[in-house]
Amino acid sequence: DPAADLRKASEATRGLQKYMPGFQKVLLDYPKATLPGMQEKFFWLKSLIHDEMTYVLAHVLVAADGPARVIARREYYVSTGYNAEQTVGGFLPVKDGTVVITSIHAFTDQVTGMGGGMKRGIGSKVMASKMKDIYEAARKRSQTLR
Repeated sequence: DPAADLRKASEATRGLQKYMPGFQKVLLDYPKATLPGMQEKFFWLKSLIHDEMTYVLAHVLVAADGPARVIARREYYVSTGYNAEQTVGGFLPVKDGTVVITSIHAFTDQVTGMGGGMKRGIGSKVMASKMKDIYEAARKRSQTLR
């Protein structure tokens, strides 16, 4: 059930509740909840995933709360590979710059059953390592641009 999966992902974004509670309410109560000035767009993606053509219905929401910014991307319908995904990125101003936060939740039936917990644990560690490398490279690039 993608709706239940996305609700779980939204409930896990506790930082939003503190810094941008209106946007977390949008994630929890969409389409009933909205924010002034919020932008959103639905679109279809076509990707090759594990040598199989995959179609994805994506929804992007962008909002501001003072100097803070947040963007969310939800994938509701995925033809193969996984059930749903939600990525939330926040940009929070601090004294000497901006703190970037990211929350990614993907849901799949492909790692259930025997060994599913171990597979999810391994997948999480691999993804965390890759994300750390991506952010570290971006940080280094941004420092050379200053």
